Parts: sequence; structure tokens; C-alpha cells
Amino acid sequence: MRDYTDVLTQACGLMAEIQEHVRAFDPAALAFVPPVIDNSTGNNWRGEETQGMRKFIDVIEHHATSFEALAASGEPPREDPLPIALGLATSWKQVVLARGPIPAVRMQIQVPGQNGIKSRLGSRSSSSSPAPSTNGPRRPREAFVDVVARGGAEWIRIYSKKTNQIMAEFREQDSYLNSDDETDDDEEGHTQPALTNSIIRLVDDLLALAEDVERVPGAPAPKLTLRLSRIAEFPEGGHPDPRVPATFQAIRDRGVNLVFGDLSEVPFSSLPIGARPAPKLRPSRRLNLDPTALMGLCSDLLHYPLPADEEEARSRFFRPAEFVGDDDPASQSQNSRELVRAVMEECEAPLIEVIRDVLSTTDSDDPDPTAPIELWATSQAVQYLRETIASEDVVGDGGEQRRMRRLTGLEEGDFWEGSRYEGKAGILTDIKLHIFDEEVDPASAIEKLDLNGGSSTTPSTSSSPPLCRAGMTSFHNSISSICTTFVSEYYAHEAHGAEAAPALPSFLNPRRLPAPRVAQISTPFTVVSLDSLARGAREGMTTLSMGHVVFRELFGQPRWRLKGWAQGNYDLEDADGAASLHAAAWILPYRSLSEGKRVKFAEGNFAYPTFVQRVPRSAACKAAAAAAEAAAASGETTPV
Repeated sequence: MRDYTDVLTQACGLMAEIQEHVRAFDPAALAFVPPVIDNSTGNNWRGEETQGMRKFIDVIEHHATSFEALAASGEPPREDPLPIALGLATSWKQVVLARGPIPAVRMQIQVPGQNGIKSRLGSRSSSSSPAPSTNGPRRPREAFVDVVARGGAEWIRIYSKKTNQIMAEFREQDSYLNSDDETDDDEEGHTQPALTNSIIRLVDDLLALAEDVERVPGAPAPKLTLRLSRIAEFPEGGHPDPRVPATFQAIRDRGVNLVFGDLSEVPFSSLPIGARPAPKLRPSRRLNLDPTALMGLCSDLLHYPLPADEEEARSRFFRPAEFVGDDDPASQSQNSRELVRAVMEECEAPLIEVIRDVLSTTDSDDPDPTAPIELWATSQAVQYLRETIASEDVVGDGGEQRRMRRLTGLEEGDFWEGSRYEGKAGILTDIKLHIFDEEVDPASAIEKLDLNGGSSTTPSTSSSPPLCRAGMTSFHNSISSICTTFVSEYYAHEAHGAEAAPALPSFLNPRRLPAPRVAQISTPFTVVSLDSLARGAREGMTTLSMGHVVFRELFGQPRWRLKGWAQGNYDLEDADGAASLHAAAWILPYRSLSEGKRVKFAEGNFAYPTFVQRVPRSAACKAAAAAAEAAAASGETTPV
């Protein structure tokens, strides 16, 4: 029996190197970091931690402890421990060197089978063989993947068999062929059997799984990288059988990235222990404004002179004690408390100045330094602004309404008239709004908007190149896909009922959608916001939002957090090699309309607003559809 004592010492040394790097490495470096600027909550937005990572580290620690205990016992090992240590070293290096984000490591991937299970990633089972198919060609349902890289766009599998094991497979195949030849000596025209072995079968299984696996919206099938860790591409003296290099070519012909080696040439000291430096992040010079940003720019909070202190702020928005029962701020309405908080935040960090100063800053590495400063919005977002701002309960001196008309081009004049920034707006002085998909002037475009409860039945689409292609990120594409999917499902649900969109996210359920209590709107805020995010992302723009609620709901959606996927990757950024990138979202603190309350309270009118009576939108849609069908049957036309 061979003595593996010296080999055990070598294995213990290698495991110690692995452990040292594992303990120094920050697993957060593998998580997805979306290009989001958050000046509202201060959050550092980040994707899920790498699934399977903790278990992998436990496996490393377990083997290191076992080897050390065996060495301390003085008993000679019965088996060679080095392959285990070398395999773990290769796997760990592959994880660290793979392009992130890394959603999962050492995972068993499963796809729908005859029993209807959903696609998922789970812990590696005792058997990695695909379940046989009873009908038609075998379609594998599961396989092991060592590293899920690039946010799910790449699967990396390490194949650790040696050349002699592949040769054994060939010899077995040849023995069957020779046996057949002996029984069929008189037959002519023998055909060469198709090249097959365990490597090719593994690749075919993984490629089939990649096509079938559940994916986040907009994601293509994962690409496959196969690492042959113990087979050399060009061994000294050549390969013992031409079928070995033919196997390599067959794998490459399938579109697989084939690499060789166990990474032993890469010392642990050269491996990174944290995330690679990220490109600088800045807003695009063309900004897409979602409905909260449109409303915030018009809000009295951003233009009326600031209060001297919190007492003055409360005098503007709190009702007297005799109206609410006591002096406790908790007795005031939520809206009043939010307005006081917002105006005090303005005293510390005025949002107009934040936007002005950021857009005024130019860097030598700006991805698009010659682009003009422009504000854009979807027609739905503008419609939502008009409907919200037109309510009598929010009208004060008319300043917010005037700013809305001038921003959107419905009225000539200075947007900053009467503002505390009149003559001080800097780069924002001549701002006006551009509306997507409108080839006429903004005033005519807005006048054509349906303010009687109608809306488009699909999200905005455009086949033209992105307006802000330079600096665009892969996350822009991901946001566009997920938001477009959700908005389309919402309209399908509205038009045809729940059965038309069974996967509609709960935060888009018509019964849960928030709406202003003092205004009648045609399209819910959440839907308008998602449509705005989708269009801004499709154009490569930064979407400016004053409030984080919708983005928070979106970022946490299960369909955007599928196991084995991140909400985005860095493929587009890597291809461009840009030194700075455009943020997909720029989140500022929420600013609501406030002039109506401030003016009415100053006049001594502390009455509560009259809330609108709402008709469920689904009922309205069904009624409209029924009317349209009746009109069609009678040969009449009905406006929608």
C-alpha cells in the first residue's frame, strides 16, 4: 500500500492557503451592485448574497480540519488527499476569478419536468444524473454547475476527469464496435459512429438545461464555459487518440467556451480579496422625470421661501390644537407631518440646488460630455401630473399649476417666476420638458392627452437607438425588460381579468394600488412610474425619482431575484470599457404638492379635503369593453 504521508503534508499546506484567502475575501464583492444614486434613504443598493457560498466555505473548512486531524494522528492516509485539495483550490479560484455578479456556486440546477416543478437552484444532491424521459428524446432536468457567473448569463462547469479516463470510454466503445464487426464481416458500407463521450454528453445536457431554465425577464439563455482541469489542450507528445482533440472541436462547435487547466499557475497571493474598482457613476445629462419628480419640481416646497425654524414650518402645515384635540404632532394628519419634515429637509439640502449642482459638474471622463441638459418624461407621467395638480383641494395661489403649465409648454413664461430661485437657477434656467414619442410641440402633445379616464393599453415602445447610448449599463436593459413585463401584465389583467396575468405582482394588484385621495386619475401611480422607468432605461437615461417606494418594490420582486440570477450584470459596461457610467435611477427625497394647504391654512381655512369617490378601474375597463363590443355589433364606433 502506498504511503500518502508526504502527500498529506502537501494537501494540508494547500488547504491552509485556501483558508487564508477565504478568510480575507469579502463575499459581498460577488453581489450585484446596481447603478443607482440614492440621495433619499442613503441605501447602498445591493443584490442577494451568493447562494451556496456559505456551504462551499463550510466544505473547505471541513476538509482542512479533517486533513489536519489526520496529520496530527500520525496514521498514514488510506487514500490520496491531494485531488480533493487541488479540486477545492481550482473551484475557489474559479469563483474569485469569474466575472461577477456571482448569484450561485456549486449548485444543482433544475428545470420543469413532467411533474411540473418550477425552475430552481438547489443544494447538490447525491445524484447528479438527469432523470430519464419516457417520451421522445431525453431532455435533462438537472445538472451541477460550479459557478453561475455574470449575473446568471454564464454557467461555468469544471470537468475533473483525466485523459486516461476518456480513453477508457473510447476503448469500451471500440470493444462494442469490434464485436459487431465480427458478426457482420460480410456487410459493406460501415458508417463511422458519432463521436460521443462523457464530456460531450455533459455539454449537451447543460446546453439543453440552459435553454429550458427559468430566467428573469429579458435574459437570454446562459452561455456555457467548460474548464477541463486535468486534461491538457496540447500535451507533450500529443494526444493518444485523435478523438480527444476532435472532442474539443465538437464542444467549441456547440458554442461553448472551452478552457483548460486547474489554475495552479495562479498564486493565491495574486487573487483579489474584494470587488474590482467600479466605474464612476453620474446622472445622464438627459434626465427622465418620473411622476414624483415632475410633481416635486412644481411643488411649492421647492420654490416658496423657507421657514426660519421648525415652529414656522409647523405653523404652515399643522392645524391648531382646537381642531385636532392637543398639541401632539402625532395628532396631525400624515400629510401635514410629511410636509413639515420635507420643508425642514429643504432647509438642510434644497433639492433644486442638488440637481443644479450635480448637472453643472462636468468631468473629463463623462460618458457623453457634449450632450445637452434636457428633461424628458412619458406622456403618461405628464398626464398623471396634470390630473393630480388640477384638483381644487391642492390649488393655492396657482403657483404649482403655473409651473406645471410652463414646464410642459402649455404656457409661455419663466418657470422660475415667483420662486426663491428666480434668477438663481443656473443651468436649469431655461428648462422645458420633452415628451417621448411626440413629434409635435409639447403643448399640442399634452392637449391631446386623454384626461377622461383613458390610457394606452401597452407601455411606450421605440425602435430608435437609445438617446443616451454612451454610458448605458446592462442594468438599464434589465430594468426596461422587467418594467415592460409588469406593465403589460397589468393592462392584460385590467382588460381580461386575473386569468390573463396570473403572475401579476401583488404591488400591481388593482386593489392595492395607491392613488391620490383628492384627485381622480386615469392610470395608477405605480403603473405610470414603472412605465416611466422602462422608457428611461430603454433610452439609457437616468430616471429621476423623488421617492424610493416604487423602486424598492421593484427591486425586491421575486421574478427579478430568481435563484441563479442577479437583477443585472456588467456585460455592456465591460464591452464599452467606459470610465464612468450613467446611473439608471437617481432617487431624491419625496416632495409632494403643498401650496394648497399652506395658503388655506394661512387664510384660517383648516377644513379637511373632500375625498373623491372611486370606481374600481377593472370594472370601468370591463364596462368600456362591453360598450365597445355592443357598438361593434350595431355597426357604431365608440371612442375609447
